[in-house]
Amino acid sequence: MKRLVISCILLFAVAASANAQASKPVFLFVQVADSGSFVPKEGSPGQYVLTLNGVAPQTVYFSDRPLRVAGHVTTDSFLKGLGFSDTNPPNAAIAVDYAAQDEDTIIVELRHPVYNIAKSTLQYDVKILPDAKGGLAFYAEKRDDKLPKEFSSVSLFIDDCPSATVWCYYGTPPKDCGRFQTNQTCFKTVQTAVGTAGGCVLCVDAMTLCQKQYPNCCPTISTCGTGSSINPAFAGSPPPVIGIVTSIGPTQWVIGGTTVAVNAKTFIPQPVKVGDSVVAMGSMVGGTFTAGMIAKQ
Repeated sequence: MKRLVISCILLFAVAASANAQASKPVFLFVQVADSGSFVPKEGSPGQYVLTLNGVAPQTVYFSDRPLRVAGHVTTDSFLKGLGFSDTNPPNAAIAVDYAAQDEDTIIVELRHPVYNIAKSTLQYDVKILPDAKGGLAFYAEKRDDKLPKEFSSVSLFIDDCPSATVWCYYGTPPKDCGRFQTNQTCFKTVQTAVGTAGGCVLCVDAMTLCQKQYPNCCPTISTCGTGSSINPAFAGSPPPVIGIVTSIGPTQWVIGGTTVAVNAKTFIPQPVKVGDSVVAMGSMVGGTFTAGMIAKQ
């Protein structure tokens, strides 16, 4: 508990720096663990595996002025709701207590979280970054180039929700209006039977964004069809399937090793071939992920 309080105090300082010039609240998230390890990932030069042991079951969130919002959500829901895209992974600072001064803090990209609730372990694939930006700018002068292979008492500070790609289309059959990046993503929470869940969503309805971005293609908000790369798990939908297309069939595709069902209603804005990197968004039908949209990244 003492370490969690200390982490929250530090999180206040980091968030204050991040929010000083922000037009909307900027959140930072902190995960704490009793111990951990940081080792090279076999067969992946420049990549590492971060393992946290005795990780807290809650992830703390915090924003500074003007709202000063603070709280915590279940770590399980946070991992599902933040979004860990290979093309736009969240950045984080790893801060280790009781380590040498030249190897106690690094800035990384986080990918592929694996959380074992029963064993209280959390593992990430990470890549070390050469600088600290955005909500992590506080760590620019504290950043080191390495961590010890094993350590105790560690905190992980994770930057705010990532930007999202929004796809816009119109009519039936759908006409592709285009796509664009937006930073209008917000962290939202909701109370559930097992605790507070949290995740990233679009701050503004996607149809409104599309109509504003492509007024000649989407003449009215109600006629705009949309899709977004932001992780929709928080909204009750399965997370998107993201990866390289290895097989294309009349009713099934294989994307990043996952079998995805397709049908006549699946919207594909641009031609896709084997070897392309795509994101598929859809729903679970009979235990199978069924794509409503498949778009190139």
